[in-house]
Amino acid sequence: MWRPGNRGSLRVGHKLIRAWETKEATAVVNCSVNVARALCAVIFFAAAVPARAEPTLKLGVLTDLSSFGADVTGKASLTAVQMAIDDFGGSVLGKKIELVSADTQNRPDIAANLAREFLDQKHVDVLLDLPQSAVSLTVQKIAQEHHTIDIVTSGVTAELTGKSCSPYGVHWAEDTNALAAGTVGALVSSGLKKWYFVAADFAFGHTMEGAAQAVLARKGGVSVGTVWVPTSTMDYSSFIMTAAGTNAEVVAFATVGNDFVASMKQAHEFGLAQSGKKIAGLITYLSDIHSLGLDIAQGLYVTSSFYWDQNDAARAFAASFEKIEGRKPNKTHASLYAATLHYLRAVKAANSSDADAVIGAMKSTPADYFGKSVKIREDGRAIFDLDVYQVKSPAESKAPWDLYRKVNSEPGDELFAPINKTACSFLH
Repeated sequence: MWRPGNRGSLRVGHKLIRAWETKEATAVVNCSVNVARALCAVIFFAAAVPARAEPTLKLGVLTDLSSFGADVTGKASLTAVQMAIDDFGGSVLGKKIELVSADTQNRPDIAANLAREFLDQKHVDVLLDLPQSAVSLTVQKIAQEHHTIDIVTSGVTAELTGKSCSPYGVHWAEDTNALAAGTVGALVSSGLKKWYFVAADFAFGHTMEGAAQAVLARKGGVSVGTVWVPTSTMDYSSFIMTAAGTNAEVVAFATVGNDFVASMKQAHEFGLAQSGKKIAGLITYLSDIHSLGLDIAQGLYVTSSFYWDQNDAARAFAASFEKIEGRKPNKTHASLYAATLHYLRAVKAANSSDADAVIGAMKSTPADYFGKSVKIREDGRAIFDLDVYQVKSPAESKAPWDLYRKVNSEPGDELFAPINKTACSFLH
């Protein structure tokens, strides 16, 4: 062993071997003794042997960090996943749980490249978040090709469990069918039957508008028109004036994130609500309402699976989240947290990170979504109850994030469309 004070020497048994006793000036240790030679090999060549990497379970989060949906998902999505990892304990099956993330910029081409990089080079075990319908559809297909689980907690297109379904896909976000059934169904039932739609001209907008039209038809309502709006539109005046000129009782906006906020601000400027029309947001997030302010957003009807003040569990999560982010969580962040925990519990229950074993465990075991029971169907659709809210007036609100008043609750089994085994290929 090495002894302090004997610099340049090595003790082997009772023999002290000194560098200055060797015949060759370049030798540091006399390796003529077999044991010493072995020790020399360890001393001089151990550094050349790479250390074995710590085994990890990698969670890949593909989210929008810089585009129109960044406030809905963004950096706070990473916080939600990390909170779930920490609350789970940071490891599973002897593996450290690692978070890997990237910015899709809400572009399916960028998301596709990132997904392949995550799967082929970084070897992630699951893909999470996936905002924007085209992004989530693209990435789910790539994940299926790689036999990897994807959990969509932001993208809302119902096609994820329809014609674009995957045996490894889980759709935890509310989908277009449920959102339409919640908001449109509640307002039509209250007697508001004539609707006009201002819808985003991309995959989500078309799917959302179609789902809302279907609910109107079932409930006895009628559409008096639709206008399609490009994403990142700055001037909504012509669209809003057209809506104002119709005999619609409700003007429904199927726009997302910053686009929704911009459209609501301009609707307020042009007095759309003051003209007697009700305004509905078909996909609305808490951060949207907070950004708008209650003077503008008051009276708006929204459907949501999560509200930070719904119960004690939600309030506790929101308090921890706010300490990190300085804001209350959106339903996307709550979905990410709950879905991540359910995935990690499934890995533990399956005693494996194998995708087939884990997806089986996820579908066979009920999940908890802040007091709501969640069942993942055979097609990957997560079923849970939804609540319809109305945005409070400034006089009703008692705190900066006290924004919603609950109108009613709707059972998930009635809001989400039933399994379509004809459309979903792996269920044929």
